[in-house]
Amino acid sequence: MKQLAGIRGLMTKPFAEVIETPIISNFREGLNVFEYFNSTHGARKGLADTGLKTANSGATVEGGTIVASLESVVLSKTAASDIYNPVTKELLVKAGELIDENK
Repeated sequence: MKQLAGIRGLMTKPFAEVIETPIISNFREGLNVFEYFNSTHGARKGLADTGLKTANSGATVEGGTIVASLESVVLSKTAASDIYNPVTKELLVKAGELIDENK
C-alpha cells in the first residue's frame, strides 16, 4: 500500500548493493522508464529469494518420507508453552520444561 500512494524509495541490486537514485514516483502515478528498470532488480531478487527459501523448508519431508530429522534441533530446548499431542490432546511437555528423549 505504501508503494501505491507514496514513493518507492531506494532499491537494491541483485548482490545487495543499494542503487543511489531513489524511485520518487509510485504505482498510482506511474513510473518512468528509468524507475521501472531499477525497480525490476528488487522484484526479481524477491521472487528468487522466495523460491529458494520455499525449497529449503520443504527439504525436511519429501513425498511423505522424512529426509532430515529435526530431533537434534529440538532436544535440550525449553518449551515456551505447553505442548500437546495433536491427536490425543495429551499434555506432552509443560511450559518451561526441558525437552528430552523421554518426552
